[in-house]
Amino acid sequence: MSDEDQRRPAPTLDLDIMRAIGRELRRMYADIIAEGVPERFAEILRRLDEPGNEGSKNHPTRPTI
Repeated sequence: MSDEDQRRPAPTLDLDIMRAIGRELRRMYADIIAEGVPERFAEILRRLDEPGNEGSKNHPTRPTI
């Protein structure tokens, strides 16, 4: 790793981009979701949509399994 690589800030995603990705993933997998999703996965999706996740863009909390 060069000195230049070490000084670069970590890449981040804008909140709007993260929401767009979430919408597209839900659209792409709508048929699978309609078949039934284990409750723990549904809970993870609900938590991702919560407004309080803005501050943890790059460090989401670990879901409980």
